[in-house]
Amino acid sequence: SRGIATMLEAGVPLITALESMGEQVSNKSFAFVIEEIAGKIERGYSFSQAISEYPKVFDRVFIGMVQSGEAGGNLDWALVRLADYLEWEKDLRDKVQSAMYYPIILVVAMIAVSFFMVYFVFPQFLQLFEGFGMELPTITKIFLGVVKFLNANWYFVYGGLVGGFIAFYMYVNSEKGKRWWDQKKHTIPLFGELFRKLVISRFCWIMNGLLRSGMPMVEALEVVSSAVGDYYIRDILLEIAEKIRRGRNLSQSIKDYEFFPPVVTQMIHVGEESGNLEMTLGKLSELFDKEVSIFVGRISTIIEP
Repeated sequence: SRGIATMLEAGVPLITALESMGEQVSNKSFAFVIEEIAGKIERGYSFSQAISEYPKVFDRVFIGMVQSGEAGGNLDWALVRLADYLEWEKDLRDKVQSAMYYPIILVVAMIAVSFFMVYFVFPQFLQLFEGFGMELPTITKIFLGVVKFLNANWYFVYGGLVGGFIAFYMYVNSEKGKRWWDQKKHTIPLFGELFRKLVISRFCWIMNGLLRSGMPMVEALEVVSSAVGDYYIRDILLEIAEKIRRGRNLSQSIKDYEFFPPVVTQMIHVGEESGNLEMTLGKLSELFDKEVSIFVGRISTIIEP
């Protein structure tokens, strides 16, 4: 995105810019896609039409921004905004992943230690206690019974755990399961609030770019709804788009949903009143981006103890 934008700003024709990028890209499959796009443009396709035939490479936000840039005659600016968006999203994703590493390492370590204790340490104590030939406390009996059961049925226990994990993974990757998970994940302690801030930040950033590129409000909301990657939020945004189509403004429509905190509604209302909605959305994105960074730090601090 940034490479083509730079060449377009320098006056290089789009086909030449694409051919040049195709030669420089190290990923062979992506280079092949770029060459095919250049060929389609030579045959009369517009840039947005050409990239829309590769939905696995270019998402709806990318296609929508390019389409708006072509219509407004500012394709180079649209590509620069896309490059900014892609870099921002990767940075945000890296922050979240870094917050997840610590708890994942802790959980894996806990499982490994538990396995070692149950199968190597506790059996030694089991033999010791049984050799006493005395009445043991009830809690100790229950604990030793659990250890015996785990030792005798380890394949059922761990097979059940692995099977349960695989079943859950397959379910949340199905259409029905993803809808259920997208609704529930926003209520998870700590991480639910993080997911919400991420979605709102992404919503504001993408809306800012699409509106600045000249895309109508309703169409921009429809594009964002498929770009946020969350069924629960997608349904909310499509409902908001329908309300705007019927004559309401964005702040009035967003106010109907508790998912959006009051600050979002208030600032969008101010942006609509002042005629600077795009700038307000950009400021909101910066605000929630900072909150995500602070929240990630807090989560790490809370998890450590």
